[in-house]
Amino acid sequence: MTAKRNLLAVACAGVLCGVATAQTPLFGGRTSTPSPLSTRPTVAPLAGNSSDSILPLIPPASGALAPVPTQGPSPLFSTAATDVLTAPQGGVPTVPGAAYSPWCGANPVGGVGGNGPITYEGYFRTGPSFNIGGGELSAILDHGWMTAAGGRTLFFNETNDAAWVLDLGISFTRNFGPRLGRITQVEARSLKGGGVEGGGDPLPEGATIPVGVRAIRRTSLNFGVGRDWWMYGPGTVEANGGGGFGNWRGGVDIGGRWGTSSIDLEPLFDTDGVRRRQSVYHGVYVGSSLNWEKQFGGVILQAGIRGEWGYDWTNLLPPQTSDLQNLNVLLTFGLRY
Repeated sequence: MTAKRNLLAVACAGVLCGVATAQTPLFGGRTSTPSPLSTRPTVAPLAGNSSDSILPLIPPASGALAPVPTQGPSPLFSTAATDVLTAPQGGVPTVPGAAYSPWCGANPVGGVGGNGPITYEGYFRTGPSFNIGGGELSAILDHGWMTAAGGRTLFFNETNDAAWVLDLGISFTRNFGPRLGRITQVEARSLKGGGVEGGGDPLPEGATIPVGVRAIRRTSLNFGVGRDWWMYGPGTVEANGGGGFGNWRGGVDIGGRWGTSSIDLEPLFDTDGVRRRQSVYHGVYVGSSLNWEKQFGGVILQAGIRGEWGYDWTNLLPPQTSDLQNLNVLLTFGLRY
């Protein structure tokens, strides 16, 4: 009995030793298949990264997210935008959708068109308006004064020394008359209260009464297109022509007007005073200009002179021809940004 117990103990010890040998290799001994819990995936360095930035070569389990390297540049993002933002001033190339600005150094700002930059400017004009003909009404008018303001959009060419221009503005012109110093005729029924005589009898259709003209006023919306040229280098940057004095710009344009006009009349035999008549009018104009401009701070200031011929169609003095033809000589002031 004692011998059987000893034999059983030796057999159990042998089994335990075999299990231990399968789990832990001995000195240079032959190892067995590792446990699944202790398995580590085979890894390799990612191209373009340091040896510390590694990714598993085996695919992730279903539903799991692939690991992302934590060191080195990411291949998923471009550094072009960062290079533009962090490059030193003066070394940034013009990117699509931007143009160099004369008041912001070499930083690309502003829009560009199909050929060159697009810039904007505002202007103010004022000067005499000379009456040079048009009809019976113009024959009894004196010269007047014109004031205008508006904005322009400039579409530069590739060399930035010429630009197409779109113009939108408003204007007010006032011409004075000699009052009763020059008498003309106007349809009585076209005046408020002018269809009756002093005694109250109605005047016949088409009857006219003698009147004098006090003043004519015209207020209009102006719209035009033109072309400008710069004489001393590009118009989008400060030019050094003339010894740094600035740049000169010449231009021509053509356009139209649409607005309202009014006339103040003094009936010769009416003791009630002034009668006013109002009418819509439209016209055309052709102009040319010469401006000097120079950069000051954040804007380019400009000053110059403009000559403008205009023809306006009105119906202020029926049955007389009431068209007006003018020659305007205007001083111009403005800024471009």
